Amino acid sequence: TVLIGGLILWHWRGDAVLCIVYLCAWLAFIAYSVPPLRVKARGGWGVVAMALGEAALPSLVAALLCYHAAGRPFDASWILAVALWSFSHGARAIVWHQLNDEEADRAARVKTFVQNVGRARAARIIVRGLFPAELAALAAMLAMIGSIWPIIGLGLYLCVVFLRTRFWRYVAVIVAPQRNHMLILQEYYLGFLPLAILIAAAVRQPADAFAVLILPVLFPFVS
Repeated sequence: TVLIGGLILWHWRGDAVLCIVYLCAWLAFIAYSVPPLRVKARGGWGVVAMALGEAALPSLVAALLCYHAAGRPFDASWILAVALWSFSHGARAIVWHQLNDEEADRAARVKTFVQNVGRARAARIIVRGLFPAELAALAAMLAMIGSIWPIIGLGLYLCVVFLRTRFWRYVAVIVAPQRNHMLILQEYYLGFLPLAILIAAAVRQPADAFAVLILPVLFPFVS
């Protein structure tokens, strides 16, 4: 795995920013899992490391790689919006995971963020702080994309949420898990948004329609 990562860094060696971000994604996971750091057991630092390694830094690698492939300088506004959105959602997702694993972490004496601050306070921090930041960054991204298709995708997703909560008794949650719950916006990010972006691209460049067709093949459960 390290050899493959090293080869990727060598291939991208002409783009210092891309290499640094990619390398930092590796370092975030190492810090999260490997002693003596193992920040998973160090409260809020674990949330930060996982949000960076699992969401923000890979998202930035993808964004920077697009600019790299196009031979264009990156747009700082877009990069900032992607970074804030992906970090906020990544932190919300890992806190949701820790809330699900609360009993197991307590039994294993792992001092996660939820174990340190308590279930109620952890949820409040996400709901009052990071979730609004996530929504603001998403709104900025949708505005900068400048296409109606991601908005249509959001409308369709909200219709699905309504149907599930109205007829199938799902509970839409921001972070705190409940019985028969769905994490709000998760499926929009995984399925509706990427498909809508690809459709928008295909409208402008018909050759991109191939990507719309290949998405369900590569990600059948998401699509």
